[in-house]
Formats: sequence, structure tokens, C-alpha cells
Amino acid sequence: MDTHLYDSAAHPTTAQWEALYGRGRADRGHGYARFRERVEAGPPALVTAADDTGWCAALHGAVTTPASALFSHPWKLLTAEQLRRPEEYGGQQARETHAELLRAVTGEAAGPAGAVPDAAALTAALGEAVVFRGFDSTEAGLREGLDAPARRRALHALLAHTQDAVRGGLAGAVCLPYVRPQDTDLRTALAELGFRPAVLTGVSDFDLSAVSSYDSYLDALPSRRRRMYRKEEQAVADSALSLGVWPLDGNVERVVELETRNIAKHGGRPDREALIAARSAMAGLLGDHLRVPVAVRTGAGDGELVACGIHMADDDSYCILMYGADETVSDAGPVYPCLTFYEPLRHAADHGLRTVRLGFEAFSAKLRRGARLSPRETWLWTPDADRLAALHRVMEFLSARTSTHFERLTGQTA
Repeated sequence: MDTHLYDSAAHPTTAQWEALYGRGRADRGHGYARFRERVEAGPPALVTAADDTGWCAALHGAVTTPASALFSHPWKLLTAEQLRRPEEYGGQQARETHAELLRAVTGEAAGPAGAVPDAAALTAALGEAVVFRGFDSTEAGLREGLDAPARRRALHALLAHTQDAVRGGLAGAVCLPYVRPQDTDLRTALAELGFRPAVLTGVSDFDLSAVSSYDSYLDALPSRRRRMYRKEEQAVADSALSLGVWPLDGNVERVVELETRNIAKHGGRPDREALIAARSAMAGLLGDHLRVPVAVRTGAGDGELVACGIHMADDDSYCILMYGADETVSDAGPVYPCLTFYEPLRHAADHGLRTVRLGFEAFSAKLRRGARLSPRETWLWTPDADRLAALHRVMEFLSARTSTHFERLTGQTA
């Protein structure tokens, strides 16, 4: 197979993209791939494989930089306190074990007790990584009609080409951070090429496949959960707020104003102009796939926007991308679940969508309202065999803690 590394998803046409990724799923669409290139800090990477009839497979992602977000940077994942699950299973001993395992990767001498090397230390030792990911999974685009042997040959070719690019200086490592455990073809190709796996995190979603409407969904809930839904929805209905849905196009500045206030409320330093550019690009690239559920304080004019989400929907699934609220809205109040869970569930159930996908982490509130938890596998490779083995020991340590965390979460919400 012929393989090629492109510097952007803009190189293929939409028709070429859809031949690999299909039509209809917003999070696998050409527009979403190009939007991800706007929000990832590092340079894009698109690896393609072609047989004698044309393109047959592709992987899309980006090379990390120090500014890459936690869930797009493997070294941040491996060093983050959040992924060590300290709120339930922490303690000094776990911190010291984590630090010792990371120092075996970086080559650092022992520091103060429990001082954990950070992402910058791993980057200094390993270099940046080329990371292939989408909204909540890592999936290859594969031309329809390929049989199993052809799929595996194509995936093998994509990954081997990326490994060669890393040996040639593209980055220091390759990471596929969110592989579905059911993706046998991809996992087989990764294992054959020496990648190492671990479960570091997971995603959650609501299964609506047997639901005909929001009311039928509510009727099937356990009574305690159904009361929670109705109580929180009624609390918003009885407040001075009204709920609605806006298009993002035409409302970018109002949404960004809320985002900046929300980021500041939680201690961040928002870049208003960068957010406006990102949301404007999102509106242009994703168009009718976007929904903006809003909470508005009623009054003069069209009311004051106090909370909103940015969501993405197609004919099959509904993806929650962002929630923001100003300083007048309590993070523990009913507005968050109404905009993030109930309004999306109502839309999805009433329009025949099969899932509402909630993204990574923050599991407790999601599971308490009936979402499923699904693990994702992180697969890593770097050309230095000794460093790869040391990395895998860190991954196995974190994977064991994630497994315990998931077991406790699902036990508490069963």
C-alpha cells in the first residue's frame, strides 16, 4: 500500500473524506476534523493509505505542544494527579510510587519525597507525541467494503508509516489515546507493531436505542432517578429562567462572553479573541450539526444569557461539547443538569437518536442520572525500547487505579 503524511485534513475533499469515514456522523465528519485542527495547539497530522483503487484508510490527529490540553497530551495524562485518582485512592505512598515510575522514564534522580515529574519532564526525555483522536474515541477511517485482512493491512500500513515518521523526526512518540476495546482490527495492528496499552480513562453515554420518546424514557427509569429528573426540571421551570435553543451562528459573541466569565469564575485566564475565532470557525464548519441550549433570565428585551451548552447532533448520536454559566448560576444547581442532560435527552429521544455522548471523566453526576461508563484504551509507542517499557509500567500503575475507580463508581450507582 502507498502511504502518505499530510499536514491537514483540508487536503482531501469532503467526498474523499466521506469515502473513508462515511456520511452522517458529525464527529467523524470532514468539518469536525477541520475544527479539531483549530482547537489543537500543535500541527495537524493526517496519515493515509491507498491501494490500487485509491485511498482506503486514514488516521487524523495532531502533534502535541506544551499548550495541548490534558486529554490531547499523553504526557499530561500520565503525570496528572487527576488520573492517579487521589480523591479516593491517594495517599503519600501512591504519590511516591507514581513519582518513582515516572523518574524511571525521565532518568531524573530522586527528588523530594513524592515530587512527581511533570509533562515537561517527560517531553524533555521523549519529545512531543503525534496523537490520533476524535471527540471521544480514536478510530481510523476505512473505506466501505474492505474485508478483515484488507482492513488490518491498511491499519498496519498507517501505523508503520507513522512510526517511520517519528523515527525521521516528526515527534518522539505515537499515541492513540481513546481506542474502543471492541475495535479488534485496530488493536491487533497496534499490538503487532509493538504499541503498549492501558486503560487510563473512559467515557459515558445514555443508551436510547430502545426508547421511542422522552416520556417513554422517563417512564422506564427507576422511580428515584425519575423523581430527580422531574425535581430538577421543575426547579428551573419555577425560577426566573427560561430554557431555549439558539443557533451558534449569529450568537458567537454572546456565547463567548459567557464562556469567558465561566472560565474566569473557575480561576482561568480566558482569551476572548481566540474563543471568538474558535467558535466562529465551529459555526462555519459544523453548521446545522450544532445546537446551543440556553438558560435566559427573563426580563426586558430578549433576556440575559446566564448559562449555555454547545452540542453537536446528527441522525444517530448527540455529543456534549461545552457547558458554561456566569457567576450568578450555581454549579450545584438544576441549570447544569437541565442543559447538559435533560434537554439533550429530550431532543435525542424525540428525534430517534440512539445515544447521548457525554465525553470524558466527571462520572459521578452522569452515572447518578443513568449514564453508562465505557473504558477507552490508550496505546503508546516510542522507538526507544527501554523508555517504552518504563512508560508501560507507569501506564499499568494508572490503569490499575482506573479499574478500581470504575468498579467503585459503578457499584455506587448500580
